[in-house]
Amino acid sequence: MNFNIDINKIISDFYKRDVKGLFLNKQFKLSTNQKKDLILISKSYDSKDIFNELNNFFNKHISGNNYELCLMMTLITQRYNYFYQTEIEWNKFFQSKVFLENSEDLKEKIFIFFEKQIDIYSVNYLNIINGFNVNQWNTTFYKKLKSIFDGIVSNRLIDEKIKKIDEFIDLVKNTKYIYSSLEGIGVEIEKQKFLSNTNEIKIIFQSMKDLLDRVLRKIELN
Repeated sequence: MNFNIDINKIISDFYKRDVKGLFLNKQFKLSTNQKKDLILISKSYDSKDIFNELNNFFNKHISGNNYELCLMMTLITQRYNYFYQTEIEWNKFFQSKVFLENSEDLKEKIFIFFEKQIDIYSVNYLNIINGFNVNQWNTTFYKKLKSIFDGIVSNRLIDEKIKKIDEFIDLVKNTKYIYSSLEGIGVEIEKQKFLSNTNEIKIIFQSMKDLLDRVLRKIELN
């Protein structure tokens, strides 16, 4: 079987693209030193190194005085934490008996890997929804979220899971909508934690979709 997908190369390419987009975004005023350090990280090839160096960058350069940049770098760091954890699980999976002995074609095995990931993250988020009593804050918003994630977990086909993920991303992409849905209800610090978890799962799913798309393109080219 021809299996020649370098996931670290894919992640490294993502980082270069993300940093370029950050530099071009006029909303963020990056200093010369900040730009130099972000460019320096792009020379890293290993996903663990990229994630660790992003953490170091955050601790060195980011303060609460620049909320927008702080939020953006938090999301970027979460994205590369996902990639780092995925690279670990990827190597385990493709060295396992499931991969080596299963007769399904390569694309099907890729789907098995990502389907498992999707289910794990979705079940975790369902626990978060219930743990924060979102149903008591806003029943309508809770039912929308729960319906989407129940659909993600119950659907066995990855295409159907992705459709539900897209529905979730579309629902929560407008932070103001989420704030208005929870306005005046519940303990503020708990809502902030819930919103943080919601943003993180959104970033994870967006990153997962990027990675899956790139991997499938690599397979087609091979």
